[in-house]
Amino acid sequence: MSTGRSRFPGRSGTPPFPRRPPTCEGAARGTNPLCRTGIFRLRFGWVSCRITPRHARRIDALRKERSVDSKPKASKASSDHGSERLRPASLRGCERTVGQAQAVAPDSSSANDTRKRTHPRKIIVFDFFCGCGGTSEGFREAGMDVVWALDVDPSAAQTFRENFPQATFHEGDVNKLRPQELKREMAKHPDCLTLFCGCAPCQPFTKQKTQKKRNDPRRQLLLSFARFVKAAKPDFIFVENVPGVQKQQGGDGSPFAKFLAIVDELGYHYNKPGAVVAAQDYGAAQIRHRFIFLASKRGVAKIPTATHGSGKTPYRTVRDAISGLPPIRAGENYVDPDGKITSHRAAALSEKNLERIRATPHDGGNRVFWTVESGLRLKCHTRTKTKDGKRKKKHSGHTDVYGRLWWDRPSTGLTTRCNSYSNGRFGHPEQDRALSIREAARIQGFPDSFRFTGSLNDQARQVGNAVPVPLAKAVGAEFMREVAVTEEGAQHG
Repeated sequence: MSTGRSRFPGRSGTPPFPRRPPTCEGAARGTNPLCRTGIFRLRFGWVSCRITPRHARRIDALRKERSVDSKPKASKASSDHGSERLRPASLRGCERTVGQAQAVAPDSSSANDTRKRTHPRKIIVFDFFCGCGGTSEGFREAGMDVVWALDVDPSAAQTFRENFPQATFHEGDVNKLRPQELKREMAKHPDCLTLFCGCAPCQPFTKQKTQKKRNDPRRQLLLSFARFVKAAKPDFIFVENVPGVQKQQGGDGSPFAKFLAIVDELGYHYNKPGAVVAAQDYGAAQIRHRFIFLASKRGVAKIPTATHGSGKTPYRTVRDAISGLPPIRAGENYVDPDGKITSHRAAALSEKNLERIRATPHDGGNRVFWTVESGLRLKCHTRTKTKDGKRKKKHSGHTDVYGRLWWDRPSTGLTTRCNSYSNGRFGHPEQDRALSIREAARIQGFPDSFRFTGSLNDQARQVGNAVPVPLAKAVGAEFMREVAVTEEGAQHG
């Protein structure tokens, strides 16, 4: 063993110094992170060590610096520069780190304590299969923050980025996304509640041509969404699709039934395993029925109560939605000199279709008013067939095709071809053209500030595929109400 003088007197052998209390009060307790000798005392015992005059001078200087820091400073940068020279070399930078931690810790702890919170926590939205952003727009209007979204459609992705520039956007296949990416995004908002919404494409579940949808890979997108719910366990879940998605069966069973089993396994609460609701009951100016499902880990998620209809606020009509827009002709694109109205553009019509719409009465007229002699009727609308020797009228198509909307009723449900006169009752109530993109967007509940990108047909597809904004807003308000109620109960509990 070396007989040289120990660097730390008293580490071994008889203590060469008398017993006395430590000079630094924090040394004995081990609570002063700036006292190097305090660390030694914790290791070797304070009776075996004393603070040298050199350390005492530095500790006194640090104490003075702390007392100065508690007073208003003229220049923070200059005080930090001077304090660095006063610290022992091995301790430089420690005080700033500890000081920051001591300043931040009380705020973060109070933020996590619902009893001290004066306002409900913010809800952040992760929008899967977001399309152009109908659901996100409704949630934003309800007071939520949209922070992340995913879609595989490039034109819809461009529109979403245009309207939600602050959100992280993942353009690609959901099956190639890793849960770690979501968790990293969630870690950026540690004091927020999270909502995952999965409005997967509805085409595989529509009642039309279902025999061709059995092997559609989009049928499994709901289970792909469930994979991320299982990995990240958000506070809230929202699912929207066409009515009947909950009843769809296949060789491997119903995708929604499997999704519901996963939600139950994870401990989510809901008062109904989904419900079919009408968008017009929540302020949309169209008759559109959708299946929605809400679940929560913080209470019992409830289907929002209808706000419009009999005995409530009157239904919004086509007149309410679009009457304020300037008139345009078929094929015309209105350019607003103030730049406030965009996408007020109508599809061009052939000469024959112009004849047809001019022959269609205003305010709800359709093709049944065309005479046989006019030559405007299509063969598929007048076909007959023979069965068992009897002539029977064959299905002659939907009467809404080539029809005009009514001014004082909600619109018929918009589709991805809502700008096409020949694909539904999408004719303007009195102008000789089909709906413009902006008119269709207003009927869906989008504000005029919401901008669409892509070709005319791209924009029509985005609008037709969107969740009606007022419906999403009502769902968002229900989640916000639930948070306010549960956190108010925690404050008074």
